[in-house]
Amino acid sequence: MLLKASNTASRIKQRINVILNGHKIIDGYKETVSRSLLSLSKYELAIEECSRQNIFLSEPIAKSRTIFILGSGQSINNLTYQDFNIISQHDSIGFNYWLIHDYTPTHYMFQWSPDLIAMLKQNIERLSNMNLLVRSIHLPRLSLSSMFDFLPKSVCLSFVPELAFHSNCVFDLNQIHILLEALSAFKNNTSFLLVPKFFATIGLIIPWAARNGYTNVILAGFDMDSPGYFWNNSFYSGRSYNFSLPTEGHAMLHASSSFMGTTIPDYLAFSSKWYFKSLGVNIYSYKCSNLVSKILPEYVPAKY
Repeated sequence: MLLKASNTASRIKQRINVILNGHKIIDGYKETVSRSLLSLSKYELAIEECSRQNIFLSEPIAKSRTIFILGSGQSINNLTYQDFNIISQHDSIGFNYWLIHDYTPTHYMFQWSPDLIAMLKQNIERLSNMNLLVRSIHLPRLSLSSMFDFLPKSVCLSFVPELAFHSNCVFDLNQIHILLEALSAFKNNTSFLLVPKFFATIGLIIPWAARNGYTNVILAGFDMDSPGYFWNNSFYSGRSYNFSLPTEGHAMLHASSSFMGTTIPDYLAFSSKWYFKSLGVNIYSYKCSNLVSKILPEYVPAKY
């Protein structure tokens, strides 16, 4: 079912303003919302187009109440065939350069860039087996349908309009989540179509997963104490790509308080408690590096 998007962006702006007038939020909140509303105006036309084209608005086709979020850390290379067999029994989501890996997840989330479009085209035969989720950030002022007209008609394309809380803005996570809950931001099939996004891609996927009905969210391949990616392994050195691969990530920067006031580990620790208490959603780690494994409980697969 496609969600109707007529005049959605203007209604969201009005609703946020009403909520803002009723809540006293600490310094930095209005700044980050202002940034987000500027971004919203950039992809307002994309939201409108979704109601006319065969493009879903952040609505997955879930087959499980459990979802694995597949990160790009080097610990991905420690996962065995048996691990991926466990993952395959549930939903999963990869993002950014995940398609370098041979495992095909249920969902793939990406932000528009020439390199990622080239990666999609190089993996065209795999796309019909995934739900493609294009993020709104960096979305060019082009028609969504024209940007992705190379996709086979069998591919399910969803658009994820995000309300981003920037790392340079100072705010209290608990207060922001109280506000977002008042906006029904964590409920599916509501008029509030924006998905909250905190700091990095993981801070978008966790709210997206919760609002789409997943009750177990499991992180794999999240290290935060190593700058490398799984494709830095010699296993990938003989492969040729039609796009440029990043060689070093920002994981360690995201874990540093000198980079931003609230770190990704801080966000994960907060989310582990808040999502369970408020929404009944469990957040786990699965064979991640020590830093993440110390923050989140380890997922123990059920025995079949």
